[in-house]
Amino acid sequence: MKKTILTALLICICIVAFNQKSNKIEKISLHFSPLSLIDVYHPSVTFGAELMTTKKQALGLDVSLLINTLAVDNVYRTGFIIKPTYKFFVDKLGENFIELDCFWKKNYWGESKWIGREYQNGTPSYYQNEDYNVVKNVWGLNLKFGSRIELLDGFVFVEPYIGLGARITNHKVKEHPDETIEVKKPFFIDNQKALTNVDVWGVSIPMGVRIVFAIK
Repeated sequence: MKKTILTALLICICIVAFNQKSNKIEKISLHFSPLSLIDVYHPSVTFGAELMTTKKQALGLDVSLLINTLAVDNVYRTGFIIKPTYKFFVDKLGENFIELDCFWKKNYWGESKWIGREYQNGTPSYYQNEDYNVVKNVWGLNLKFGSRIELLDGFVFVEPYIGLGARITNHKVKEHPDETIEVKKPFFIDNQKALTNVDVWGVSIPMGVRIVFAIK
């Protein structure tokens, strides 16, 4: 339901963009995000495409493949991110823009340890040793601000951006989807934990740089 609401919101904006008939143009560009490769939390290969529907508006789609990384206690993780976007250039030169995106991230990893079972008031009734797989889903909405800087004669551009957003995070254990279990969140810096089947709201601060190639 959460994912459906966020996606529906962006689809509505996209429909408005496509209905803008005046000065309609079609320019296609491809891009990738080099800084995502060195993300200490979730390194990924991130690429995408964008279609200019008018001189000021563009629709895009980003896809990230999370790299299988070793975090803590030999826990491996992998996954993906899907992110449709809507961009609006705020100046006549097409240099500065605001961008709205909604995203879905699915991340999963395996664990083997003593886990708490049948939680009551945040305290497990007993512990059991078990191998299991954790599935993490994150849905969110971001508003970003950035600039498009030309590097090579209308063909190569760089887009630095920063923004603010909100997200909902939910963990599940694949083998016990309906139970509340304390699981470890793999992270290089802090050994964090979370309870499954609990929606947690949070704040996102997206930032990065895209390298853009105009192909049409």
